[in-house]
Amino acid sequence: MYNVVRKELLRRKNEGYIKQKYKPGEIVEFDWGEIKIAIKGINKKNSSCSIYIFI
Repeated sequence: MYNVVRKELLRRKNEGYIKQKYKPGEIVEFDWGEIKIAIKGINKKNSSCSIYIFI
């Protein structure tokens, strides 16, 4: 599988993704991130957050 992906990426050169198709509800994506919070103009600490995307 690695060689198939590698060859496709080399062929595309400037693109770093492969289009995928899924049926509704078939997968879920999860990612962590960091957000900066300001309340009434006062900067608060950076907070971690998680994002779930159901596809």
